[in-house]
Amino acid sequence: TKGQFEYDFSIKALDLLQAHQFVRSENITLFDVGANIGIISVGLLLKGQVAQSVAIEPEKTNFRFLINNINLNCLDSKTLCLPYALGDRNAVLKMEISPDNLGDHRIQGSDALTQVKHVSEESRALEQVKVLPLDDLIRLPEIAERKWTLGNAVLWIDVQGYEGHVFQGAKAFLAKGVPTVSEIWPYGILRSGMSLDEFCRIVQSNWSDYWVLRGERFIRYPISMFDRYLDEIEDGDGNVVFTRAV
Repeated sequence: TKGQFEYDFSIKALDLLQAHQFVRSENITLFDVGANIGIISVGLLLKGQVAQSVAIEPEKTNFRFLINNINLNCLDSKTLCLPYALGDRNAVLKMEISPDNLGDHRIQGSDALTQVKHVSEESRALEQVKVLPLDDLIRLPEIAERKWTLGNAVLWIDVQGYEGHVFQGAKAFLAKGVPTVSEIWPYGILRSGMSLDEFCRIVQSNWSDYWVLRGERFIRYPISMFDRYLDEIEDGDGNVVFTRAV
């Protein structure tokens, strides 16, 4: 009811992936990880950029809004909403609940690798969430029942620094060369308990290139240079598109 978030960027990212044939233009399945209230899924479905979406959101209030948004936009036949967090193992973990930013709930890292506290995280309420690896989630009967083609997929992920853990739990899925649009937030990565060097190693093992939107154009860089991008956004965040050369 109050507008959109990253809508223009999402359209440009899907246009990029189709133009360079990283996905076929027809029957694309979106895996929207950290779907929040459905902003990305709803926008791309209504625009016709994707055919269906698996929207994954663990926080219970956001999940309720996600369901409502999907229903209000008459997209329930094209969207499967699942109440999970994704990670590198099957577990029940604690999520730090932001009191004032519904987009900044975060899985609590076992050992934060920075002593800096961005928004007094230690004072946040905690909520237990069910965590699954993506490689396990795609075998759930709820997904099988939809009979969607998963071989033409895009992974869209924004999980406040926990992305590296999600990638670790998606090795089989990503081995198929699935293009991925990801938020990159160095502070959040460190708070999740993962070093930036380890994060670099993970992305370098899965993709050959990354793309950054500079003005109106996406610029392509070899994945070997990804550490430079982390240096570039050291005190901020950004979005990249990860791809693998065919």
